[in-house]
Amino acid sequence: MDRLFARGVKDAHLRVFMTCLIIGAPCGIAAFLVSSPYVFLALITLTHFFAFSFNGYAAAMVQLVSPPALRGRMAGLFVLMLIICGNGFGPLSVGTAARHRGTMRRCRLRQRTRRSARSR
Repeated sequence: MDRLFARGVKDAHLRVFMTCLIIGAPCGIAAFLVSSPYVFLALITLTHFFAFSFNGYAAAMVQLVSPPALRGRMAGLFVLMLIICGNGFGPLSVGTAARHRGTMRRCRLRQRTRRSARSR
């Protein structure tokens, strides 16, 4: 990335982030479609490696696009949003998804038991 930026590519940070996203997203999707726990672990490791590498690039990008007088405030706002979204909405969304999935599983089990009771 430093070589790209030194060559005059002003959006080098964004390009590196997009490349990481393009590589990491399919690995994350594939991780939940495989049945082997070892393949899952390898794919989710790749996903986290590529997905969480953006923090450094994004922080640098915020510094580059911000006016000099606002760089500190923009960096603080970036970290605040990162913490609120990651630590605040992350666990909430996982809990909501798990609750919804459990509800759907219970509904399917009830339907199966009703069908089997009717067939008797």
